[in-house]
Amino acid sequence: MGFVSAPLYLFSEFFIGKATEHLLGEGIKPEHLNDDRIGRALDSLSNQGLTPLFTNIAMLAHQRFNLSTKSLHLDSSSFSLEGSYEIESSDESSESIEGVKITYGYSKDHRPDLKQFMMDVICTGDGDVPLFVRIGDGNESDRAIFAQLIKQFKQEWNLDSIYVADSALGACGKYSTTGRAKLDYLSSKKHQNR
Repeated sequence: MGFVSAPLYLFSEFFIGKATEHLLGEGIKPEHLNDDRIGRALDSLSNQGLTPLFTNIAMLAHQRFNLSTKSLHLDSSSFSLEGSYEIESSDESSESIEGVKITYGYSKDHRPDLKQFMMDVICTGDGDVPLFVRIGDGNESDRAIFAQLIKQFKQEWNLDSIYVADSALGACGKYSTTGRAKLDYLSSKKHQNR
C-alpha cells in the first residue's frame, strides 16, 4: 500500500477489483475500507504509538523469515508537506502534531520552501527489510540523533550487527550516548574543503 498522496476519501477506490478477502481476511470487501474506518484505525494506531507497534511486527517477521542481520543500515528521509495546520504554536515557523514538530529544516528533496518531518529507518542488509522506524522533527539533525537511535534500537533488539550509515554516524563522536555496549559500524568520511 505504501506512501500515497491520494486523499483518504479515495481510499476505498484503491481496493476496487482487488482480492480484499484474500489480502485482508474473509468477508472484507472494498466498500468496508472507507475513509471513516481508516481514520479511526489511524487514530487508534497513533494513540498506541507507532514505533513500538512497528518494532513488534518487525521482530515477528525477523523470527519467521530468519532474516540476516549481519549488517544493519540506518538512514533518514525528509517528507515535505504543503498546506496549513490548525495547530496553535508559539513559533510561526513550526507546528507540532502529536509531539512531532513540523517545521523548516534541511530538505533532502530540495524543497526548503516547505515544512517537513523526518523519518529514521534501520533496515537489514538482507533485503532491506525495515526493523525500526521513527518519526522525528522536521529540523532534526542526523548527527544529533543517529547515536541515540542506535542506542534505542540496541535496547529493543539483541543483535550482533555492523551498522552502516552515512557520515552523520561518524560525526556522532565516540558514542558516549550508547553506553559501554560495543558498536561496530561503517560510515563514510565527510570530505572537507581546506
